[in-house]
Amino acid sequence: MAITTAMATSFKQELFNCAHCFNAQVTTSGTNTSGAATITSIASTAGMSVGMALTGTNVASTTYILTVDSATQITMSKNSTGAVSTFTATGDVFKMALIKPG
Repeated sequence: MAITTAMATSFKQELFNCAHCFNAQVTTSGTNTSGAATITSIASTAGMSVGMALTGTNVASTTYILTVDSATQITMSKNSTGAVSTFTATGDVFKMALIKPG
C-alpha cells in the first residue's frame, strides 16, 4: 500500500476514477482519409488506450484517442486536417519527488 498523505485529495480521486493514463509513448503508422476521425491499418494498438494525446502530421491540436475499436483501428476525438500516416500516442506525464523524513 502506498503512502498517500502527501498527495492532494483531488489527485487521489482522479487516480481511483482512472482519469490518468500511465501508458508509455507509442509511435506507429496507419491509414486515414483526409477529414476523417478513424485511423485504420495500424500494425497493433497494443499500449494505446482511450484518452492518450495524439500528435503527428495532419492530427488536429488537442486530439486524443476517443475509442480503440480493434487491434488495428482507433477513432480520434477530432477529424484530421489531412491524411494521417505516422502519429504518436502519449500518456500523461507525472513528476514526483520522494522525500525522506529526517
